[in-house]
Amino acid sequence: MNEKNHILLELENNKMESFARVLCSGGSSLLGRRSKRSKLTFATKRNMDNILNVEGSHKAEAVVASPEDVTLQEMKAEGEAAAGAEAGAEEIAEGAEDAAAKAAQAAVSKKKKKGGCCGGGGPDPDEKAAEVVEEPTEAPKKPTLREMQVTTTRNKGRVLADRRKAKQETVITVAQAAERFRGTWVQQGVIKADDLMQEIGVSDYMQQAARASGYGAGRALMKVETASETEMQVQLFGMGKSITQKLKIGGVDAPTSQTVDTFDGPLDCKVRWTAENELEMVFSTRWGQEVKQVRSVSVDNEEIVFAITHNGITCRRFWRRIAMPETVKVTSPTDETAEPVIPADVTEALESSGLPSDDPEEIAEIIAQQGKKISAGEQLQLYGLYKQAMFGDAPTVSPDPKREGNLAASRWKQWNLSRGKDAAAAKTEYVVLAAKTLVKAKGGGV
Repeated sequence: MNEKNHILLELENNKMESFARVLCSGGSSLLGRRSKRSKLTFATKRNMDNILNVEGSHKAEAVVASPEDVTLQEMKAEGEAAAGAEAGAEEIAEGAEDAAAKAAQAAVSKKKKKGGCCGGGGPDPDEKAAEVVEEPTEAPKKPTLREMQVTTTRNKGRVLADRRKAKQETVITVAQAAERFRGTWVQQGVIKADDLMQEIGVSDYMQQAARASGYGAGRALMKVETASETEMQVQLFGMGKSITQKLKIGGVDAPTSQTVDTFDGPLDCKVRWTAENELEMVFSTRWGQEVKQVRSVSVDNEEIVFAITHNGITCRRFWRRIAMPETVKVTSPTDETAEPVIPADVTEALESSGLPSDDPEEIAEIIAQQGKKISAGEQLQLYGLYKQAMFGDAPTVSPDPKREGNLAASRWKQWNLSRGKDAAAAKTEYVVLAAKTLVKAKGGGV
């Protein structure tokens, strides 16, 4: 047993010295490979088993000297083999890359040779068979207007357009065209008003005021009482002001020159009917400019368009009918009839309040002069009766919901409360209420 232990101890010492020599001689790469280290360990154990099985000291001594040499030789051989294997693997990889690059270049050159410089060679039959033919897909066809009307839910605009088309009439005479203008109209909107005002030279202050008021949309009114081939009377109601235009109309080739009242004052104007039975008015401004205005009625007799043109810029004002001609009571200036009888309650109201007449416009000016002496609620009530007396029922289109709660929406609601009331009855009620309000504002009680 002592001899065995001595042999094992010497083997361990020899093994450590061998590893140290290999490490110092550049064999560090061998230590980093677990597979090679495991082989060395098995080889050392095999030598140890051989030594332990040897009988006799002389045999043991001979074997003791050989394990060290065998171990060093195996380690060196395995290190050289590993280095050679790594170098061989790198050479194989580089060779594979070079072969792939050469194959790609050969394929490109082969394809070019088949095609030729002018493309006469044609593709390879095998490649042509492998190509997938993609059929062009057609873009989805846009449905026609008729299909959209049939297949989709129709909105109010389309219904109105069809209704206008159904009502379309062919105007034969100028008298029929003039009759279309009769009625009461409210302005709906304006297009390119800013461009026209800048071109004409309207001041910045007036432009800002026009924009702030929405160019009179929903507020400006027009009333046409008499209309014939040769004359037309038009009342325009703007922001706190009204004018009356008494037009004398000439023929297509013979316009009539006259002075016409406008919101900018009286202006010289030439008025005539066009070949399309439209009313053309050419105004001469104070600065010597000529502004042409063409007034036309839509085919369904529900809309009037003012097309105002100057230096290539056309501004359009749209008016919508709110009262048919039959609802407008027309009084001919040549009709010799007795003066209308004023109701007793109106006469009493005029006497008690000191109002000069029962004219709603004149009374409205007196009410406005009182200022804050009249409360906002009383002014709103008077406004509704005044509108009903002057223009009949309110427009059916309600104000914008975003403007709910402001003065315009409140006025429209108050005007709408008198819907269906006769103009004469509304006028009487307005005069009586205005008289009581004035007496109260002056301190005379209700």
